[in-house]
Amino acid sequence: MPVTNGSMSRKEHINPKGKKVFFLSGRGVKIGTDVTIQEGVRLFPGACISDSASIGENVVVGAGARIGYRTKVGDNSRVGKDAYIHDGATIGSEAQIGQGAQIGCDATVGKGSLVDANTAVPDGAVIGDNVVITHREVIRFPRT
Repeated sequence: MPVTNGSMSRKEHINPKGKKVFFLSGRGVKIGTDVTIQEGVRLFPGACISDSASIGENVVVGAGARIGYRTKVGDNSRVGKDAYIHDGATIGSEAQIGQGAQIGCDATVGKGSLVDANTAVPDGAVIGDNVVITHREVIRFPRT
């Protein structure tokens, strides 16, 4: 159900376990259908959560950030302003996705990892746990 209220406010959402979940929302926040949002999530103005996405506890989704279809974002993660996590990607718990970063379709970012601002992770890439990616683009090596 889309949230399109005109000002910052607290909204209530019921997660699949029947618990009430409160999160911040603002102008232009969009939430698709069949989305799971856990406790303590904060969505900033212009954030967009696509259908069938799953957002863990205490996740912060920055202004203008987009979370793609079937994407999973683990507990205590941060998605920066204007970042784009494409369809089917998985973000581990306590990961940080920098402002303007792009995470490709079906890519995985491991637990506790950091993807720096304006960095592109290609489709299908796997970033391990506790890794810091500071390059502007992750290089994909051909499969052998």
